[in-house]
Amino acid sequence: MQTAVKTGTSNDHRDAWAVGFSHRYTVGVWMGNLDRKPTCGITGTTGPGLILRAVFSELNRFQEACPLYLSPRLAVVKICRETGLRATEHCPTMEEKFAPGSIPGPFCTVHGSHEGTAGSTAPGTCLRQEDKRQFDRGKRL
Repeated sequence: MQTAVKTGTSNDHRDAWAVGFSHRYTVGVWMGNLDRKPTCGITGTTGPGLILRAVFSELNRFQEACPLYLSPRLAVVKICRETGLRATEHCPTMEEKFAPGSIPGPFCTVHGSHEGTAGSTAPGTCLRQEDKRQFDRGKRL
């Protein structure tokens, strides 16, 4: 069954959470002590994440699971696994999907250079003023 999941843990391990969704359900799991005492190292992955997986398994036990809907408008881009920037041909990569207009511009400079492409920011070049304004407003380029 296909799900999208995000986990989290407070810096002081006072609580942890996991939230996920499938084609049909949205589920959230929180773990912590109501008196705010530390949870002995429980993280979002080792605590709530496991419960979340069990909940989704039970919810879908007697139903056909469907894949998550992916908009055909999403752009698939190779991202460097180490830097999180757009990958060059020398980077260890993973594929990420981006909404139109939100594809990151800077390429990784750790693993070598790349041939510049139209509309992207090549290593060592400056962002355009408009790109800087969008970046400052929290938009990914």
